[in-house]
Amino acid sequence: MITFPAKARTGADGTLSLAIPTGLPDAEVDVVVVVEAAGRDMAMPSDEWPEGYFARHFGSLRDAGLERPPQATGLCAAVTEEGALVVEAREQGLRRARALLRKYIPEGVNLSDELIAERRAEAARESEQPQ
Repeated sequence: MITFPAKARTGADGTLSLAIPTGLPDAEVDVVVVVEAAGRDMAMPSDEWPEGYFARHFGSLRDAGLERPPQATGLCAAVTEEGALVVEAREQGLRRARALLRKYIPEGVNLSDELIAERRAEAARESEQPQ
């Protein structure tokens, strides 16, 4: 496919006449014509790339390239009770979270065991009720 971007002027009757050399003598061709008033905003929708964008820009970064450094797996970010953002070792964050929860959950209490016991008791009560 050959494209010919061009500016042209219509005649007084609104007719646009084009003479485009194709280099294809005596050949049947498919033609697509897009006519748009000059000066119209041609902004692309934000979710589309202009035609040929990647062909024009591929390889334009000539340095060593972009590298993603290894991600820190032993770190976590948290907001303290005072509202400060901290980045700390995972283990330190776990200790601080456990200490915070201990204010509400006494030492030796296992919430998952309590939840399972509650669900079993509820299921037992439901099975005893007549249908």
